[in-house]
Amino acid sequence: MKKIIIGAFFCLSTLVYLVSGSKPDGLLHVYFLDVGQGDAILVRTPLGKNILVDAGPGNAVLKELKASLPYFDNKIDTAVLTHADRDHIEGFLSVIDRFTVNKVYVSGVFKKDFLSEKFLKKVRAKNIPLFIADSSSDTKPENGLFMDFMSPLKKSLAVSSSVNSSSIVLKIIYGRTKILLTGDADFSTEKQILAQNVDLKSDILKIGHHGSKTSSSAEFLQAVSPKLSVIPVGKSNDYGHPHKETIERLQKINSQIIRTDIDGRIEIVISENRVETIKTQASREISAPRLLNFSSNFSYPRSIYLMSVTTVFPFAISPARIIAAPARMSQLFIS
Repeated sequence: MKKIIIGAFFCLSTLVYLVSGSKPDGLLHVYFLDVGQGDAILVRTPLGKNILVDAGPGNAVLKELKASLPYFDNKIDTAVLTHADRDHIEGFLSVIDRFTVNKVYVSGVFKKDFLSEKFLKKVRAKNIPLFIADSSSDTKPENGLFMDFMSPLKKSLAVSSSVNSSSIVLKIIYGRTKILLTGDADFSTEKQILAQNVDLKSDILKIGHHGSKTSSSAEFLQAVSPKLSVIPVGKSNDYGHPHKETIERLQKINSQIIRTDIDGRIEIVISENRVETIKTQASREISAPRLLNFSSNFSYPRSIYLMSVTTVFPFAISPARIIAAPARMSQLFIS
């Protein structure tokens, strides 16, 4: 009888621990997940919503999400696919199978390959609302948190063998802290954004294209002026990422660099007033960057709105092609 009571007490204590651990703590948690040579960024909001920006190659993202999310949490409130390269899209195939995904943002430019088709089929099968993002897609997931879509500048629907330049570039703003996520945006995309004369300044920058020398131009880095730069990159990858030229450009602007190939999973904890802590799997001591000189009474742009349901394109998939509204989605996978 005593063993039964002890066992029951242990089970109850474990359950209480798991449930209490699932409660949001009122802070923004940004995880740069260690998925090898690819991007996967999890943003857990102060109210406990989950935003997943890219999902890396393979299914390594599942293990990383399990390590980062509360035990009973199996929901992705917002998924953002910056572009359709394998090291960003493939993990979503597993995520859509294992998690409840409430909505997905895409750039609208896909590859004519198995992964793009499989991704769209799974989104359709689960009836997940799909939004084509552009610079007017800005939204507030909850009070105090703002998602500012900076690129693409306008909606497009196309197939291309090269999709880096169509990457979604997204700024996340919480309180006085700004985080810029750039997908695999290259020099041409950065130049287009710079030409818009928008406010790019950010405390934290996710370096484009895993530190490739064709991303993160000197002009773009100067405009962003990040105190902290994060490079998601695989160990001993075949591309030589991050390239020496990119590292040198970051050093010139005195930006602190952290990398998933060295530090493993990176968690940045942010309050309304500052970056509180930076935690890494490697337990390397990293000091939180001092905030840039932002105004404490920052207000959101008046143009903010959640994309209406009319911008979602419902589509049905036959083995040979996708049929969709608005027009031209039918052209994506015609053989």
